[in-house]
Amino acid sequence: MSVALGTKVFSRDDDLRNLLKSVEAHPIDRVIVADDGKMTSNKKSIYSSDWSFELTIIDLEFDAGLGKGRNEIVNELKEDYLFIVDTDHVLPPDIMDLIKILRVQEELGGIGGLIFEPDHGRIYDGCRDFDESNGGDILKFITPKKEVEFIHGLSFIPWDFIPNAAVFRREAVMDYSWDEEYVIGWEHADFYIGHWKQTNWEFGICPDVLIRHYPGGDNYYTSNRNSNSKNQDSFEYFLNKWGYTDVNYVNTGWVDTVDNESIKKKIKNRIRNMGF
Repeated sequence: MSVALGTKVFSRDDDLRNLLKSVEAHPIDRVIVADDGKMTSNKKSIYSSDWSFELTIIDLEFDAGLGKGRNEIVNELKEDYLFIVDTDHVLPPDIMDLIKILRVQEELGGIGGLIFEPDHGRIYDGCRDFDESNGGDILKFITPKKEVEFIHGLSFIPWDFIPNAAVFRREAVMDYSWDEEYVIGWEHADFYIGHWKQTNWEFGICPDVLIRHYPGGDNYYTSNRNSNSKNQDSFEYFLNKWGYTDVNYVNTGWVDTVDNESIKKKIKNRIRNMGF
């Protein structure tokens, strides 16, 4: 079994270094970094450091975008499994439990964990299923009640759309990858809609695994990430690509717990063991 991790970096060099440090604690063979930002002395130091894994740098055109970066990571992929995370994530000690579930659930193309933000004391799931209304003109993100399954003692909940930190089978990302037209915004939804419409791969989360997230960045990063024009262009492209006139989405992804007492206890214990 071979495992790679891919991330797209624009700036936030220190976050990238923290992510890579967290990778060293795991049997991950290679990290693939798609870089569409400015080269800095800090980045050069990171890229030339002696890591425990192989480090592959993909040098992209400036501001090529998240879709382009992730698609190039997939094009570079030779490993059996691919973690896709953002640079502001930190891998927890039990991250490889996600692969344990993938290996025994052959229908699964990818699985994520809950997103835990220590600085804000909150947990994010953001999971949704897809539906359509008005004769298929409107895409709906829905949250039906789910039965929790247990696989090798690990909790699992199936969803069409999962958080932005997950591990995928190589076969799944080869069947449908990220669309290079998205610079920022809607590339994540596009990936899962593509699988929902065009492949048979299923997805889900393991609430036992809490992936740390430290959002933020300087004005240079946030002005690019939160560009209204770029996000609007991505939204309009998404609608046109899939033939929708609108999207019905309610952002209620922040949760303090889940509707299962045993999982709730596990989450509390894991947060305590992480020192938060």
